[in-house]
Amino acid sequence: MIKMSQKINDSKILEPQIKSLIELANTEFWKSGLNILYLNSSVLKLSEEFDIPCLVSASSSYEDVESSIDLFLGKAKTEILSFIKPLFKVFFPPLIGIMSEIKIETDIEGNITESTTLAILAKFTSNYIDLKNKISKILLDGMFSLSEFFIIAIFESLNQVREGQIHSGILEDDYEEMIEALKKVEFIKPKLQVSLCPSCLNYELSLTNYPSIDEYCPKCGDSWATQSLYVFDKSYSLIKSQNLDLPLFITSFLRQQVGFQAPLSEPEIQPNARVSIASGEGQVEIDVFIPQFKIGIECKIFEDALAPMTITRVNGISGRLSNQINSYIDAGIESIIVITNLTKDSAQKIQQKLQKIYNNRKNNKLKITVFGGNIEDLLNFLTIISNGISAELNKAFEYMLQKSLPEQDKIDE
Repeated sequence: MIKMSQKINDSKILEPQIKSLIELANTEFWKSGLNILYLNSSVLKLSEEFDIPCLVSASSSYEDVESSIDLFLGKAKTEILSFIKPLFKVFFPPLIGIMSEIKIETDIEGNITESTTLAILAKFTSNYIDLKNKISKILLDGMFSLSEFFIIAIFESLNQVREGQIHSGILEDDYEEMIEALKKVEFIKPKLQVSLCPSCLNYELSLTNYPSIDEYCPKCGDSWATQSLYVFDKSYSLIKSQNLDLPLFITSFLRQQVGFQAPLSEPEIQPNARVSIASGEGQVEIDVFIPQFKIGIECKIFEDALAPMTITRVNGISGRLSNQINSYIDAGIESIIVITNLTKDSAQKIQQKLQKIYNNRKNNKLKITVFGGNIEDLLNFLTIISNGISAELNKAFEYMLQKSLPEQDKIDE
């Protein structure tokens, strides 16, 4: 018989960082904020260079302004020619003249030598002041055309990030409700806002912690189409970037629910625990570890939760999960729960596949459950788990109390 493993460390110290999410879980109308737990950190990044989790709110769909953006770009492309041609006329004639005066030397591969490049730069620099004044005036004249390209680029980039997050497994209405809930508990802060007017093509860009709440274009009075960028607190950003938030939330929620029902008992519920295998042959990482009941919870948040669950995908996910399940078994865990952001049907297919894999194992006590569903379903599922833990703890407490009482004071069963 495999003995239970020993804990080496866990991430319990980080639980205060997700306190606001526990507050949302205890509300009636703001649970939608918990959908942030169902978004993988990889889809929250603004870009590869901007590796920070963020959210993007939109006042209207991109389709509502797509035709206006097309006209906007058409105007900008037309205007930009008014300064590109003068810029070329100022910049290139002196450069061509310099290159005609200097003997061009190349290396074996046909590349211009470093000495030739330095000579061209030195000659060009001597004319810098005269060129600078001409170029500055041209750039100033074309600044507004460039700004329009800049505005459109930001607007479309934010829209792409938002679409990627929504398509990863959350409905658009739920997405906006999530942002509103997270704003209420100050879990996110605005950093950038860009607005376009589909009617008159007016635009506005704000880099501020307190963006304007004006819904209408000051030029024509029509409604703005606005994209707003929100970022998280630095401490949560770090947690989210490593996808540690769901295990921390589950641990805190279970501990709270058990505390309500079995206040005199304190079970060990450990988030992101690293434990040693009883055999001494290594360590196992367990997302949520409840050693007293030999329960291990594995959290899997997929980037494409709504993708079709084909046979190939079922086999791929089940194969990867089985490796983790084997580690949990080696740690002496008998009840393995896999919590995902998949639909109920998809999760059921994964569970059936895993049951086929482990049905012939000698460990008859092993129980594998794969959860799928929305946030409300998740809270209900976690409540069921906490009810079972609480019932066992209360039963153990009553037994201990009975044993401690004198024979004549024992409670009749």
